[in-house]
Amino acid sequence: MGTIADLYLPFLQDAKAYMNVESYILKWSVNRDATGTYPQVDLFPAHQDLIYTDMDIAVYQPAGYKANMAMDPMTSKCQVLNNILAQVKDNYDFIFIDCPPNLNYITQNALYISDYYLIPTKLDFLSTYGISSIFNKVDEINNMFTGRMANYKPVELIGIVANQVIEYGQEPKSTQGNILKRLYDSYGDMVFQNYVNDGDGISGASQLGYPVYAVKKSGTKARQQSDAMQAVLCELLERI
Repeated sequence: MGTIADLYLPFLQDAKAYMNVESYILKWSVNRDATGTYPQVDLFPAHQDLIYTDMDIAVYQPAGYKANMAMDPMTSKCQVLNNILAQVKDNYDFIFIDCPPNLNYITQNALYISDYYLIPTKLDFLSTYGISSIFNKVDEINNMFTGRMANYKPVELIGIVANQVIEYGQEPKSTQGNILKRLYDSYGDMVFQNYVNDGDGISGASQLGYPVYAVKKSGTKARQQSDAMQAVLCELLERI
């Protein structure tokens, strides 16, 4: 089975490379529960070796670059995912791209092709401390793309979502509640009103290869996390 990691280098070396991208997409493979799959949800599998692909992209120079100063290798390095998905993106209403917690080339490729980006965060000092730097860096990336490509549409922040929130009495515990309040004070409406609470529902469902909705009846935490994920999804759709 091929993954997106197998496509990055061919499309980096040739933006119009002929490869059947559709054949890399898994259909009827996203589990709904133990008895069935989601018929309208496809999966484009990633691979752990994408970290090495990122390094390959960083050192790559297109043939003839030195002889052709009009060529922009930086731009081409950030358009690879766009070139890959060009074959299939019109087949979907939504495409969600899971990114690593950095702004290296793989993530920049995702930002280039995306309309929106979402920041999940734990409610602790270190996790929330870097949010402002993410804004600043994405702004720099937007400015870079805008300055080099006339038709580029800047990616927009759709919001910040708190994750793994520990609740007491259906409210975040005091230390996390204080951090959440600071986020609202600093970023206002950019912070989602809904958040995902802590619990073993998501981790238990993940071990089975199911979404948390499939284990909703297995316990209180699973039900709460399922409801929380549904509320976050509805808020996301409202913001779009």
